[in-house]
Amino acid sequence: MNFKQIKWQKDIILSLKQNISNKTLRHAILFTGENGTSALLANATANALLCEKNTDDMCGTCPSCKKLIARSHPDKIIVEKKKNKQSFGVEEVRDMVSSMYIRPMYGKEKIYIFEDASALTPAAQNALLKVIEEPPVYGRIILCAKKEEDLLPTVLSRITHKYKLNPPETSEITEYLEQKYPEKRKIAGFCAAFSQGNPQLAEELITKDGAFSTRKRLCIFIDALSGNEKSVLFNFTGYLKEHNDEFTELSAYILAIFRDMLFVKLSLKNIINTDLLTEITEISKVWSAQKIQQASDRFVELTKAIRNSAGFESAVLNFLLETWEDLHD
Repeated sequence: MNFKQIKWQKDIILSLKQNISNKTLRHAILFTGENGTSALLANATANALLCEKNTDDMCGTCPSCKKLIARSHPDKIIVEKKKNKQSFGVEEVRDMVSSMYIRPMYGKEKIYIFEDASALTPAAQNALLKVIEEPPVYGRIILCAKKEEDLLPTVLSRITHKYKLNPPETSEITEYLEQKYPEKRKIAGFCAAFSQGNPQLAEELITKDGAFSTRKRLCIFIDALSGNEKSVLFNFTGYLKEHNDEFTELSAYILAIFRDMLFVKLSLKNIINTDLLTEITEISKVWSAQKIQQASDRFVELTKAIRNSAGFESAVLNFLLETWEDLHD
């Protein structure tokens, strides 16, 4: 990851590059934003600092950069939560602080990145204070948080370089994905639009080929609801039950399909599932705008009921039956 690959946050990137070039970037850096750009910028910053060419961006060819590309550089450490833990505890931070006092193995710096600093407990943040205030000369910490309020005032007061990030435009994420994954240009637009300004989510999705086969199957099920065979209700329920552990992801796909159906019906632009536009257009022909909206609202209520521990199979079947009856009224 280098700065050239990031097609947004240009003013912030310019500031970072100037500080790196002038060697005025402080040892503690904070990126805040809800959209996943923080981690990209944190990694690009760390890579630029560890590059042996001493320019304002990673060169990609020096021995250090090759290790960074291979994700094997010993002096760039992504601090992660313990398995099955939702937050960072004091123990993980103390281990990180202890390891920081071991000199770099390869480069001139040793950089620690917290990609989810919002998950640091108050006690864990207090454990960070000393090393943020007085790190070893080669040490650097980069924090990525959703918002500044997630961090203690005592932590914030010790960080000079703070960067607040705005979500990138869909077109900017699309360009980034097309450049990085040229062989997947056809689904880049969908991944960017579906991510709603989160480039990390977009990149995760494109590595799964945009979940194209899953979304197409969901389109087939939704299309079948307008038919006369009630068996689709049980087939669709069985599919969702079989993939119960992926229901959050499937729910987002289903709601995006309903949204696009409504947009097609109303002749609106900004379709999310651009790679399934033909299928969605055909489905929309037999649904009224009102029935699409009702189905979408009903599905939102279904997801809420399931979150509140309603019986999964009965809740899904009830939603599908009400939708089927509505379409055949």
